[in-house]
Amino acid sequence: MRILFVIDGLPGGGAEKVVLTLAEQFLSEGEQVSLFSLRDVCDYPLPEGLDYQVIVDRCRKPWRKLTELSRRARQLDAAVEKAEQRGAFRPGALESA
Repeated sequence: MRILFVIDGLPGGGAEKVVLTLAEQFLSEGEQVSLFSLRDVCDYPLPEGLDYQVIVDRCRKPWRKLTELSRRARQLDAAVEKAEQRGAFRPGALESA
């Protein structure tokens, strides 16, 4: 199964640590795990085997905040589409064993 996590960034914090802990566990179970970060900040060591990608927003226009949500959604869609060329991510919630 391919698993995708999306997070704003990985500065020191609780949610970030939880995402990395989950990713590490899934990797240890033999799953393929990708983590897309919307900012290039990472204060944690990344688990070996994690497909980590930063989705960079290069827009520097003065009104960039007005269009940020739609622009970032398009960037994320493009990154997911490119990553799915190696196989689709499974949509939905986690399954129990």
